[in-house]
Amino acid sequence: MTDCGHLETRVKKRERVGHLTNTTTSLILFVFVLSLNAQCQGNDMTRLRKHLFDDQRVDRHNRPVQNHTDTVVVELLFDLAHIHSLDEWTGTLTVNGFMRLIWEDQSFRWEPKEYGDVDHIIVPQSTIWQPDVTLYNSAQAQEMDHYGNSMLYLTNDGMVHWFPPVTFRATCPIDHKLFPFDEHSCSIVLGSWTYDTAAVDLRLSEDHNDTQVGLLEHFSENPQWELLRIEGNTREINHECCTDNYRVVEYRLNLRRRSPFYKFLLVVPSVLTTCLTLALFWLPPNAGEKITIGGIALVIQVSLLFFLGWCIPPGGMSVPAIVLFCGNSLVMTGLSLIISVVVINLRDRKSVV
Repeated sequence: MTDCGHLETRVKKRERVGHLTNTTTSLILFVFVLSLNAQCQGNDMTRLRKHLFDDQRVDRHNRPVQNHTDTVVVELLFDLAHIHSLDEWTGTLTVNGFMRLIWEDQSFRWEPKEYGDVDHIIVPQSTIWQPDVTLYNSAQAQEMDHYGNSMLYLTNDGMVHWFPPVTFRATCPIDHKLFPFDEHSCSIVLGSWTYDTAAVDLRLSEDHNDTQVGLLEHFSENPQWELLRIEGNTREINHECCTDNYRVVEYRLNLRRRSPFYKFLLVVPSVLTTCLTLALFWLPPNAGEKITIGGIALVIQVSLLFFLGWCIPPGGMSVPAIVLFCGNSLVMTGLSLIISVVVINLRDRKSVV
């Protein structure tokens, strides 16, 4: 019985060792297949890159066309991410976002089956041609390169997808006539700097509609400016130096100032000084309280004008309505004080006589 028990224990141990050996062998084979598959994919990717770039058939300095008279169609879309600032003193709008540029390069076509079903690759920006899309109304003339060193996405059908992050600093006319309830319309004008419409045709991407052209899925609000609307269109412009037409894509942003702060700091004191100014005319001509009330109103109005001069640039397109209101109220309050002083002086002289 004891020998049979030992024999049974040995058989069970052998079965466990055999099961463990089979499991280990399967795991090793699985890892080997994965590494072999990764190596094959790496070899396929290497062969594809050699096929596309090592045969000296790609010239990144020339447009990707078979005939020099052909046109490269570039689809463009600006995805607005954030309104960084609107500098009212310099008239400069700074925005952050993403550009979406798509065009066809016939030099980059391949059959995925010949390269292990690889249907796309990612390449550096310096390896292929890109359209020189530039901000026409840039606030800094030396800023020609807006896109940095971003990668490009190539598909086997020859389509090039480029999604670089951008920061645009564009000029924007500022009109403070309705300050602090003012709205401004700023433009971002994008176009090729060297190629005319016959060489590079810029078009708005199909991923837009009539109300919101730029995709706003990544948009974050600005605490000072509210985005009311963004719309885009294409138009052709002519330069005095040349007879060719250049097509540009223009995005127009309508912004409105967020004014709760100014309501309490400007509107409430303005209403208060208006009531004080009216009280000067409601009181009797010889009332001495008119001097005290008029002095208080005069100090408040002068303080408001100083604050407005600090908030609003002096070189605006028009005089703000609130400045005209405070200025006229100041003149009326001053005249009322002068008249009150004269009337009280005449009354005192009459009483002395």
